[in-house]
Amino acid sequence: MRKRINHHLFATYLSKHRQDFVRSSFSLEKTQRKVLSRIIDNLRFTEQGKKISPFASYEEIIQNLKIKTYSDYQSEIELQKSTGQALLCQDVLRYEPSSGSTSERKWIPYSKDFLNEINKAAAVWLADVYLQFPKTKRGSHYWSMSWLPNELREQTDNDESQLFPWFQRLFLDPVKAVPAVVSTLPTSEMAWWSTLLYLCSREDLSLISVWSPTFLLRLLGDIRIHWDQISQCLNQGKWGLYEKDLQKILKRAPRRKIESIHSQDKELFLKLWPGLALISAWDSSTSLTWANEIKTALPWVQFQGKGLWATEGVLTFPFHKRKVLALQSHFYEFKDLEAEEIFPSWKLKEGKIYQPLLWTSSGLHRYALPDRVQLVGYYHQCPCFEFLGRIQSTDLVGEKIDAAWVSGLFQKNPQWQALSLAAVSRPRPKYYLFCLTDKKIDIESHLLAHHHYKLARELKQLEAAEVIAVKDIQHYWDKYDRSAILGQNKVEILLQVDSLRES
Repeated sequence: MRKRINHHLFATYLSKHRQDFVRSSFSLEKTQRKVLSRIIDNLRFTEQGKKISPFASYEEIIQNLKIKTYSDYQSEIELQKSTGQALLCQDVLRYEPSSGSTSERKWIPYSKDFLNEINKAAAVWLADVYLQFPKTKRGSHYWSMSWLPNELREQTDNDESQLFPWFQRLFLDPVKAVPAVVSTLPTSEMAWWSTLLYLCSREDLSLISVWSPTFLLRLLGDIRIHWDQISQCLNQGKWGLYEKDLQKILKRAPRRKIESIHSQDKELFLKLWPGLALISAWDSSTSLTWANEIKTALPWVQFQGKGLWATEGVLTFPFHKRKVLALQSHFYEFKDLEAEEIFPSWKLKEGKIYQPLLWTSSGLHRYALPDRVQLVGYYHQCPCFEFLGRIQSTDLVGEKIDAAWVSGLFQKNPQWQALSLAAVSRPRPKYYLFCLTDKKIDIESHLLAHHHYKLARELKQLEAAEVIAVKDIQHYWDKYDRSAILGQNKVEILLQVDSLRES
């Protein structure tokens, strides 16, 4: 009963944010110009902000600003991170790591003003969740935004509940299926095991929100694999693995009387979470396959695909069965990938494919996200987008393979069950196709249809491509994934790496 009251009060509070968003959706240009003014005002005391006149219009400001990527900001971010100087932004609460290999990792400053921008989108989305999926108000919620490995746990605050304002945490904390302190445990192994126990103890679980569907598939798989231990721990109220450490930090272990549920029971998860009403996860581009697997595994649960939400900022979120631009959060521009022109959000054309550029209160201006999105319609005046995939290319020796070309190749050959094509530099430049089938695939002949690849092969600059079959998506992550942040894993259609890593 207490959780339902909490949900009701929180939904009432959030409904005001939803109403404000709807009003703003009728005046896109006016709203976006106000957002830009707010961002410039938030940064007026920073070294970067001093270079921009607070009285200048959008049209005047962009005359002296080029498109930027992380490399353009990296030295300033590192200096600001080490010294605390307000170079890009002020009142920084933490630096958030993006996914990617260690050498390529980005650290994005999360200031108070930037978090306010993020929360504007989160509040509207959650208000709409309560409205569209009212059964989520009945029980516990599981939120997982990212999952840091051991080597990053000492470099950043891993309690992501701190990203929400204190008054929102008053509503959220009592309905959490997994306590926030779990994310701060010393090792990812401890955090993972305690998460499994907490989730299996929550008979009233009503919402699961994760980024990567493969993350949830791993959770479900590990519950089945370790079910005998999990059920024994829950029946006895013990931690089992890491008993001494977890008892010392988390105190009392979760408890639930579980009878006649077996690991191979087809209805295991239905019996565990009979009130589970909604799963929220990526379902665009390469994530669609894994989202469909979740729908198959949990057919009684409704599924909602997430919008495009990067570490650097939010672009879209699901609202009213669409993925709308977070027009109140950041200021946005879009590069037309065909015409190579840049437009503000109020001058776009439906059907066109764009690359988003962000302006945020973290100090990023005209920051290019490496994503391709298509304008598919409008909610009033607010643009709605569909994520098509990453803007990527590989070029080991001049072959210039593009992610869009690879995506088309995979779509024409669904029988491959392809995961990704990897360009590997060492020991000899070579391409590898990762797929879920062990059937014979002549990937080389398909690549030879690409002019520059064929030329590189004729010049003996590349060795013949090879196929690597993996038994499942988790096997792929464990052996070949370059990302350390489990909850943010996306299957990239095209990769370029120095060498393959095997564990």
